[in-house]
Amino acid sequence: MRKWVISIISFVFFSGIGLGFGYERTFADTPLAFEGSGLDAGGFQSVVAANPFASDIILSGADVAGISRSTDGGDEWFSSNGGITNKQLLQVASLAFSPGTPNKVYAALGKAGGAGGFGVSTNGGQSWEVRSTAVKFAGGNTDGPLPSPHPRSTGNLIALDETNGYIYVGTYKDGVYRSADDGYTWTYLGLSGQYIRSIALNPEDAGELFVAAYGEKLYRTADAEGSSSAWTQIANSPLYLEELKYIGHTLYAVGSDGSAGKVYELADSSLVSLLSTSGDTVYTSIDGYSTGGANTIFIGATNPKANGSLYESVLRSDDSGAIWTPLTVDASRIHYEMGTSTNIWWLSQLNPDAMIGKTRFVAAFIQVDPNNHNRLYVSGRSGVWKGDINASTGEVDWHPIVRNLNVTFNQSVLADPSPTSPWRVYIGSTDWGFLYSTNSLTDVQANRPSGVTDGYALAADFSTSPTTVYVGTGGGDVLSNVNPVHPDVASWSSEGLSAATGGGEVIGLAVRQIDGTQTILAAVAGKGVWRKSGSGWSNVLSSSSALGAQTTNKAVISWPTGSSYVYLYDRESGVWRSDNNGVAGSWTKIWNHPSAAKGPDKSSVSYVAAGPAYTNTLYVSAHDGLFKLTGVQTGTVEDGGITKTQLPVVSNPGPLALSADGSLFVTTLYGSGETARLYQSTDQGATFTDIADDYYHANAGFPIDISVGGNGKIYVSLNGQGILVGS
Repeated sequence: MRKWVISIISFVFFSGIGLGFGYERTFADTPLAFEGSGLDAGGFQSVVAANPFASDIILSGADVAGISRSTDGGDEWFSSNGGITNKQLLQVASLAFSPGTPNKVYAALGKAGGAGGFGVSTNGGQSWEVRSTAVKFAGGNTDGPLPSPHPRSTGNLIALDETNGYIYVGTYKDGVYRSADDGYTWTYLGLSGQYIRSIALNPEDAGELFVAAYGEKLYRTADAEGSSSAWTQIANSPLYLEELKYIGHTLYAVGSDGSAGKVYELADSSLVSLLSTSGDTVYTSIDGYSTGGANTIFIGATNPKANGSLYESVLRSDDSGAIWTPLTVDASRIHYEMGTSTNIWWLSQLNPDAMIGKTRFVAAFIQVDPNNHNRLYVSGRSGVWKGDINASTGEVDWHPIVRNLNVTFNQSVLADPSPTSPWRVYIGSTDWGFLYSTNSLTDVQANRPSGVTDGYALAADFSTSPTTVYVGTGGGDVLSNVNPVHPDVASWSSEGLSAATGGGEVIGLAVRQIDGTQTILAAVAGKGVWRKSGSGWSNVLSSSSALGAQTTNKAVISWPTGSSYVYLYDRESGVWRSDNNGVAGSWTKIWNHPSAAKGPDKSSVSYVAAGPAYTNTLYVSAHDGLFKLTGVQTGTVEDGGITKTQLPVVSNPGPLALSADGSLFVTTLYGSGETARLYQSTDQGATFTDIADDYYHANAGFPIDISVGGNGKIYVSLNGQGILVGS
């Protein structure tokens, strides 16, 4: 039997509490089963694609979280990033199912053209092979002269000529390329230096390729299959075309001319205007189908036009663009239950203006279901939405389909070990401040303190009932709440840190009751370590020693219950110890070991974990490995008073958790060709066992925090990909 307790790492102080009420869990030979949490979508989905051979199988590509897959039309999602081990490749610019080969999917990946690649899946998007990094894309934010932040360089950037075996792509700004070997090698076709927004291949003439470039007119080549393409421009095209799409035999283009949102069709080598909406509206997405000689067209907008109390996020034309009908201006048909669930989406309450039909919604991509033309998928600022069209009336009912579509960036996750509330979980979230769950992250609710967007560090005082929770903010304050899962009962109170420090991100936090007095330690970026005992803050470790100029938003504090020893890992300077509850004058640097940023995403790797089971031992996760320090209560590593041992079994370690009985849990970061793992050691690091399943292995390569709950569940927060839950 192995006793499970809580996590002690990340920005939270959590160590050494133990589960005094005796929860125990027996590990079987089989690994833990991991799944996405109910932290349902909170970020941008750039593109969505429906499988033409299999109804209800859809993929969604995010700006930071990679690719997710659903097999039930979006009612539930699963991360599907197996084979993608570079975080910059988790920015998805385009997805395209093969129309002729079942289960083949292509993906354009990358960050602002500085890194990127071309991915191929042969199993319907369940896993990926990055076949080339020669072509680079931009799945997220970009710099000028492009608009900031939207529209982005995402959408129809892959064109397929399967008859002749060619793939065409429009890169971020390196030009147009063609592959004749299914994406392994590429031939340059021109337009380098142009910011490419969309491409379209004539389905009736495989040599004719059109390219929309930002700030340039629509380009055309009649010799896409040739060795050197000659490009001409459509003379009357506007400068800001955002998306191209062939529907039936007609090429359509949407965008803006700088003063009005525009929809065009190409006729006799000239663009003919079909719709012009003055103001800031930009039409950013288009799809449709052809029946009976007429084209049905759907378009989506950024900065949509107001229509009554709502906005025209999506419009429809049934007559090839002559008449347009808005589909998002009937409030009774916009629902906030997630798919078939009765649960109201937490983000619809926290950020209502970003919902479809509202002023800040961005319709980045539209996909008409190829198996059901009465179903639309729209991706954008608030995840993915499904529109079910009434075939008789044309009216559309909209639902967010975001269940387990985990795309949030959560600096910290903290499971409540209280015997009365082991299912409570707290989340410090970038963009959303503070979130909580009362059922082990099956569902999530928001309780964002007023004026707070970035929740960084978390800590909790478990001596109170219910648990008092503290959040360190990006704005430099520490806020406390005596019952944060009941916003109607208790509100957030400022602890006054920003007034003392003048601001600075709170990147590490710990709290304890010492002789009945509440004591808080806060690591503040650029300002050092601060301490509050009772009333008033004091600087106990100056920024000239630690936490000076920061290139990280993390500094881990470990303060075991019942111990006066506190440990801090400041990535910029090394590992520190206080032998007197963090008071001024009690701090010593015990290991001069800065931890460099690691990997292509420059992840911070600087974690420490101490616990009451072995009071003179400290575990350290750094950029160059996992270490065990013994004899840590006196001396330093450099003077020989502390013995340093590297534990080489674990390569590329990430966040740590240590239980009261000494069991050690270690996550790993993706390395070159490596699998994400979650290790456990019950013998002080002598041996390790990977306790994760295949789902974890494929999707958890970028952990940023870990916590183990009183009900035995493990929560692993990922860098932009939400939180995975294991049990």
